[in-house]
Amino acid sequence: MEDRYVGHLVQTVEGTLENIANRVMRVRQIVSQSASNVLTKSDRNKLQLEVDELVTDIQHEIDTAQFRGEKLFDSCGETTFKFKSGSNSGQVKIIRVCLDISVIKDKLESIVLEKTGDAMDDSSLEEMDQVINNLSEAKAILAAQQNSLQESRKRGMED
Repeated sequence: MEDRYVGHLVQTVEGTLENIANRVMRVRQIVSQSASNVLTKSDRNKLQLEVDELVTDIQHEIDTAQFRGEKLFDSCGETTFKFKSGSNSGQVKIIRVCLDISVIKDKLESIVLEKTGDAMDDSSLEEMDQVINNLSEAKAILAAQQNSLQESRKRGMED
């Protein structure tokens, strides 16, 4: 029972992080595209509307993502899920879901496509890369926790 719980939790978190990452990648593509000096102000305005919509979607996903009624990401970006493990009812395992929400939101909210050329391109692309790295780190931490739980479960079966 608890193994399924952990599996569903991990799937939910991975899916949420993947959805966010896909949207951030699209924002990055738009930022890169908007650096072109051939775009008109009207083109940039349309792209900015898409960025704004993507940022709103990302913020909504971060704010509303839940597992069994508990938010995945609290205001500081970490939520702890505890569950019973093993045949000993006193054993409790923990999975922490960590994501630096404030960094992600700040960097995404700062994207403005009014500028042109290299100045906007470099700083905005670097910020998007930092957000992508933050998401990748969160996925890696989750995977490490899942591996650790699987290993402890295997050791428990061998005992």
